[in-house]
Amino acid sequence: MEADAQHGWSWLGLGLSYVTLGRFAEARWSLEQAVALEQKHSQNPTAGVSGYLGECLRRAGEPDAARARCLEGLEAVEKSDHKYRDTFRAVCLCVLGRAALDQEDLPAARAAFTQAIAHLRGRPRDLGGGHLLVQALAGLSRAGEGAEHFEEAMRLLDGRQGFDFSYLWICSDEETLSELSRAAAALGRPGN
Repeated sequence: MEADAQHGWSWLGLGLSYVTLGRFAEARWSLEQAVALEQKHSQNPTAGVSGYLGECLRRAGEPDAARARCLEGLEAVEKSDHKYRDTFRAVCLCVLGRAALDQEDLPAARAAFTQAIAHLRGRPRDLGGGHLLVQALAGLSRAGEGAEHFEEAMRLLDGRQGFDFSYLWICSDEETLSELSRAAAALGRPGN
């Protein structure tokens, strides 16, 4: 950060490190810096980083604010030609679905996860898209759409074929396994 305070990716990484530590005030502030830089069209831009801020707010217990930020992230993505915009779009949709689940708004959760799945199936080479697809399928299972989505998610993660499973924030084994664990618990399969 000291080397380049105008680097949106640095603020994003710092913010998500704070999210991982459960330090939501610092996370929020850092992610808001990334959003501000994105809106200024900085030299090292992000695209739709508000979706990551949405995840911070969701984990901090602010699902309404999380959903609003995800929608802002989707709007920013649509105006962007950033090389990772499709990944950022899927992040926004997955977080939007999780925030809706937190509020027990199952129709909204299903809509967000269904959009994420359709989007990712058409873009198998998106950075981290395999993780996001597994997470969206797990989310759809949690939203009451059946165990077949959970089973497909498990097969995709086990095989890791056909989609990119590279690391990017929220696109990781840890996040993906956590979402699968939540889906397994919702389906009454705590051993998965």
